[in-house]
Amino acid sequence: MVSYSSAISALFVVIASLIIPTSNGVSNKILTKICSRLTPDPDQCVTILQSDLRTASANLPELSLISLDLTGRQANHNLKTFRELSKNATHEPKLKNDFDACVRVYKDIKLKIKAAYLLSKKGQYRNVSDLSQAKELAFRCGRDINSLVVNELGSSMVLRLYTSISINRYIARTNA
Repeated sequence: MVSYSSAISALFVVIASLIIPTSNGVSNKILTKICSRLTPDPDQCVTILQSDLRTASANLPELSLISLDLTGRQANHNLKTFRELSKNATHEPKLKNDFDACVRVYKDIKLKIKAAYLLSKKGQYRNVSDLSQAKELAFRCGRDINSLVVNELGSSMVLRLYTSISINRYIARTNA
């Protein structure tokens, strides 16, 4: 006969195994390797990826999609912020024009990220030219605007783009 405590222990193990995910995902060692190859701040790259709960159980193709999703979210945030900055810069025509230019740039960046996402879904990791172009656009946006907020937005965007590029290049090399 099974004792009450044995039954409770067995039930606990079953429930724990259902709740606690097993990590079949990309190891921290691989994340660090990927982030160290291209990104200007490898530690921040790893932190960004690990901030998404899906990363813990993601394989490399899923990690590509996760990184592109995070990159797209940053682009959405930046676009929204530049729209607000433009809206509030009504008495400064030059600044308003600069913010409007960034709005146009971020609309283009979003399209390039979406194109890269669709390629990644198809398993086409070699072609990261859209992401490289988006990175160049992000570098250009706001370079004439002397603002800590604008600099932080640009830095966050560029780091996420570098992260996505690095992951896709890593997958392309390992699948070659």
